Amino acid sequence: MWPLDGSGEFTVRAYYRKLIKESLVDEDSCIIKEALHVVWNSWMPSKVKIFAWRLLKDRLATRVQLVKRNILEDNNTSHCAFGCLIQEDTNHLFLNCIIAKGVWLKICAWLGITQSGEHQCCNHFLQMVEILKRKCSTRRVGVVWAATCWSIWKHRNDKIFNNGVSDIDEIVHKVKMFSWWWLAIGNKQKVSCNFYEWNHSPLQYM
Repeated sequence: MWPLDGSGEFTVRAYYRKLIKESLVDEDSCIIKEALHVVWNSWMPSKVKIFAWRLLKDRLATRVQLVKRNILEDNNTSHCAFGCLIQEDTNHLFLNCIIAKGVWLKICAWLGITQSGEHQCCNHFLQMVEILKRKCSTRRVGVVWAATCWSIWKHRNDKIFNNGVSDIDEIVHKVKMFSWWWLAIGNKQKVSCNFYEWNHSPLQYM
């Protein structure tokens, strides 16, 4: 029985309202609220919106969070999964890790923009929206940003659980594939192009 909806059924709308209510109650930051507004209005799968919400609220199961929850024993086990001798918190994993930096460098080059100097996820997201808002819809920018973080997270988990190899080019390819699929195929064709066109000229179709 889903307690947030009178029908007893799970709905994304009911869950969304719960998350927004929590944001207004326990988070005073206008920056986070602004970022969440863009996320929830972006054209991407519901599970990715929830992932982005958890990321921006610092509720993903990074190794630092797992130590806080007493799932990992101590700070010696909280180093970045990509091999950095730095604690794996949200900002490090998605922005400051050498792998994440390499991914963002290539994604920004793909979009034809200067790489952000922000080291905090909410600020990084909103700066990217600001840079691109005159060229394309913020909903589409939200998709590319979320696809980048989603791909880093998936790659990180593959490395932990399947002993995968760190590969920046593979992550970048996944970013392009996910973002194109979500916009061109999975969401009522919000962009009209094939993957080859998207891969070579994304802003032309955003």
